[in-house]
Amino acid sequence: MGVNLPPHTAEAVCSQLLHLGQQVPFKTHALVGVVLVQVALELFIAHLVSRLEFAVVFGLLLNGVVGEVDVPVAQVLEGVLTHTRP
Repeated sequence: MGVNLPPHTAEAVCSQLLHLGQQVPFKTHALVGVVLVQVALELFIAHLVSRLEFAVVFGLLLNGVVGEVDVPVAQVLEGVLTHTRP
């Protein structure tokens, strides 16, 4: 428990300066924590973007493969259906 001194006395000013000195390590630890969280978020975002890029490229590749196979399959299916009809 602290002593409530009027703010205009010299003892109150010295007391506030002592409390500010105690808060410096806390502020430093808080700042380090914020920086670490920001770095972790940047790495996480970079990881998500790389996975998204891979998914987009892979989707385009699959679309190209399916597009190439789609035409011959349709032609073969058409040929099979025309030959099996009476």
